[in-house]
Amino acid sequence: MKRFQNFSFKTFLYRTYLILLGLLALYAIAGIAHFKWLYIKADKPAASFLIQEAQKPTTQTVTLIEFIDYTCGYCKEMNPTVEELLRIRKDVRYIARPVAFDVEVSEPILRHVLAAGLQGKFWEMHKAVLEYPEREIPETFFEETAALYGLDLQKFKADVISSKVDEIMEDNLNALLHAGIQVTPSFLIENKVYVPGNAMPTLVDLINMIQEGEK
Repeated sequence: MKRFQNFSFKTFLYRTYLILLGLLALYAIAGIAHFKWLYIKADKPAASFLIQEAQKPTTQTVTLIEFIDYTCGYCKEMNPTVEELLRIRKDVRYIARPVAFDVEVSEPILRHVLAAGLQGKFWEMHKAVLEYPEREIPETFFEETAALYGLDLQKFKADVISSKVDEIMEDNLNALLHAGIQVTPSFLIENKVYVPGNAMPTLVDLINMIQEGEK
């Protein structure tokens, strides 16, 4: 009887050990699948105009996703470095994922930029806004910029408050939150999130990020 009890206890421990291993394996698989799903989601924005395809794509083309807020001074500071990277690394596919942390100031700006995108002028308005020196941007700036790039002003103003812009904004914000990112600018390359520290990434830092993504 004693031997039988001892055997049962060992069997119980062994089975418990196997169950724990199985749970750990499932947890690891779920974690990998979860992050892969997040990346695929971030890699496929609701608006295709947010994607800047690689000028010279290769079999190892890396996608660089940047989350930005147009009222973020660091995002404005980071923009020339990102543009320089894309000039040097023409094999990089770049996706801008603008979000609005401030409903009163940031959201109206984001809406105008996305509305320009619905008429094929996202990158022009995106650049103009990031180069604007002040945090708040007057309506006249958007009207003048829209006119400069030949936008239909009536449609532009209607699109600013449209459900389509709502959908794109929500998609960008969901991608940011699912990736566990809380600050801008931040980058997502393949399966890695890069959140700048006290100093903004240099051109060399961005190139290193890309090279890590190619491995």
